[in-house]
Amino acid sequence: MSKQRILINGFINTNVLDGSAIFLSSITQVVAMHPDAEIDLLLAVPFKRDVVLKDLMTLPNVRIIDPFAEEAYSDFPFFKKGGMTPREAALMLDFTFQQLHYDIVIIRSLEVVQELVRMDSRVISKLFAYITGITSHTTAIPEVTQHLLNDIIAKGGKLLCQTNEMKRYICQSVQIEASDIIYLNPMIPDNPYTFQQLFTAKEIYSSFCYTGKFAREWNIVPIVAQFREVTEQYPDATLYFAGDYFKNDVDHPSFVHEAGYLLRNTENLKWLGGLNRDESMDLIRFSDVGISYRAADLDDSLELSTKLLEYCSMAVPPILNRTEMHEAIFGIDYPYYANDDRTFHEQMIKVIENPALYEATAEKVYAISKQFSFTATYHRLAPHLFGAANNRTEEIERQVLIQEQPVYNESAGLYAFPLNGHDDLYIQQAAQLGRLKSVSMRNDVALCQIQPGEQNAVKDIIAVVKELSQHTALDHSMKSVDDIERLIIYKTEQNQVKAAPRRKAAAPANIEAENLKLKKSLSDVQRKYNSLSSSKLGGLQKKYWQMRNNRKKKKLQKNK
Repeated sequence: MSKQRILINGFINTNVLDGSAIFLSSITQVVAMHPDAEIDLLLAVPFKRDVVLKDLMTLPNVRIIDPFAEEAYSDFPFFKKGGMTPREAALMLDFTFQQLHYDIVIIRSLEVVQELVRMDSRVISKLFAYITGITSHTTAIPEVTQHLLNDIIAKGGKLLCQTNEMKRYICQSVQIEASDIIYLNPMIPDNPYTFQQLFTAKEIYSSFCYTGKFAREWNIVPIVAQFREVTEQYPDATLYFAGDYFKNDVDHPSFVHEAGYLLRNTENLKWLGGLNRDESMDLIRFSDVGISYRAADLDDSLELSTKLLEYCSMAVPPILNRTEMHEAIFGIDYPYYANDDRTFHEQMIKVIENPALYEATAEKVYAISKQFSFTATYHRLAPHLFGAANNRTEEIERQVLIQEQPVYNESAGLYAFPLNGHDDLYIQQAAQLGRLKSVSMRNDVALCQIQPGEQNAVKDIIAVVKELSQHTALDHSMKSVDDIERLIIYKTEQNQVKAAPRRKAAAPANIEAENLKLKKSLSDVQRKYNSLSSSKLGGLQKKYWQMRNNRKKKKLQKNK
């Protein structure tokens, strides 16, 4: 296959870490897995921070275009303004398309696509438009959106949507053929850890976590209220909250105040503030349960939470609402569904009191998350973008990832299996088919070359096992280590110090009060420092600081 030139764009602020920006980064990484893909990611805002785009900068087949810094776009009005309208974004896309002649264009913004349709741009014929704004069965799709979706298809474009439930609803409401809408599931990065590496058996599982935005419909207040009752029965239970964005609610104006008060004044609740994505995943990984319990008015949602899948990828079972969509993914018999406060409370107690059920569920959700990995997503999406797989190995790999089972192709002499912690069993099965010639790993799949009819020598099996162990034996820390909690708190405090807004100068009458506040803050910092320094991690950190200071002193003395 010849090189495939791909243009990706979203009318999205890629300087802010949120779901839409993460989508743009994720879809770029997924499409970049194709060996013949050459991708241009065209930004809609000036590049200022790498918080979202950092993972793309090391990909050899991805180029990030900042149109606010490229001379080719200097004649556009947005170039000097530092921002663009949907109309300007459409003009920019049309210009770029005409200059560089792309084979595929992926856009997340129906507003921008609407402008391209009005312009009768040739972009539409190569377009895969990601649908947003259709979130519920109970909300009618606006006529203007219905016309737009039909116009895209009539001009040769395709549509992408997040869930099969959304796809069915659109097909029923807009009379669009199912073949014109492509299912593009929420995507999570490939997990390098096996379940055995992630999971640590304990006598009791009692740490819960919530990461994300704080909104009324996310049940922040009920979650904390029910956790308070749990601690009356189990005083060692812990609840971690990560996030610092509060969404105001017009119908419930006291929500922000109530939620903030509970977060600050609940025993055993540790509010870590805003964490970056890596820190958030660390927190999830070292918790026992993720919380995705939401208000009943979201039960008919057509969207699937990426955060829910991130919990599962770390072998952390979530407590979530029972909905048709969730039952399709997790099963009718999933043990931790909750659709009201009483049941949510009961599920937290169930986690604590039934460790055997918890352990079985942890392995189940880990396996479920594999269906949404970048690699699994790529194998579902690639045929729609690039056509059928052009080699036998890639097709076998795709089958393994979709089925989560080994696949043996005798004519190719290839036995492929998923890297899911059952390597010993799969190697035994492979050895029964013939001599193990070699093994390689690609995209969470092991590919064993086999010579049928020949017997294995001990060295053959040892060589395969050794190669596999080098790939899967990743370093990881055990759960429930006190230093992990201190580390997260320490990093969070450092982030908050960096992001702290400047205070206005205090009026003379308030100086004494400000001094008291500063003294208290200093006392709190000293107390936390003492707590940190008494830990093993803190001791190492202090030694590092001392070593660094000694080096500085020696350097200064040398320069004198």
